[in-house]
Amino acid sequence: MNYIKTYTFTDNNIHNTISTFLINKEQYILKTYPFVDDFGTNYDVTAVTTRTGAYNVFNMRCTELEDLLAFINSAFIDYTTNVMPSDAYNEGITDPAISAWLHVIKETEAVNTHKHSVEYPTGWSFVSGVYCLSSTNTTTVFNSKTDSLSSNDVNGTLTLFPPHYNYYTINNTPGSSNVFISFDIFFKKSHAQGDKQFYTTLVSLSA
Repeated sequence: MNYIKTYTFTDNNIHNTISTFLINKEQYILKTYPFVDDFGTNYDVTAVTTRTGAYNVFNMRCTELEDLLAFINSAFIDYTTNVMPSDAYNEGITDPAISAWLHVIKETEAVNTHKHSVEYPTGWSFVSGVYCLSSTNTTTVFNSKTDSLSSNDVNGTLTLFPPHYNYYTINNTPGSSNVFISFDIFFKKSHAQGDKQFYTTLVSLSA
């Protein structure tokens, strides 16, 4: 399937520190930030995903998150240079910025097929991604028109993909809870200026 690429974060110690830190932040996020939307996931107000856009994972105080952000930035540069089609975005990438949120799949939850953006004839809105923090046994399925790709989620794996691809994650192990960082990277931070609250949560990359 075109335009999906995975990258592996190889420092297990940093990965484990980040995972522990963010997994322990779930209740804090639920209590601190308001419900925003279910974004097509079918989650209710008790799910941390519904706070997307009200905060940013990379604004949280954990030094190791800076290492992960640098890794994501490096992957973004490779992706936009070598994977993304040349006609997907023609305005030049200046001051790219990331919106990142915690995504937890509980044992009783099933996330709906959804996508982060529509497909525009003139190009992509941004680049979407998922970083696997802790997965017992999950599979993420991507769909685009007549094509489909199923990928087993592995801790420390980053997947970048077009924002208009539909996708969902299957929890294959009843009784387990699986945790991810989901995100979108805007080609220009200024693209989000129309939503002041959301704009203030964005974190710039150095691409």
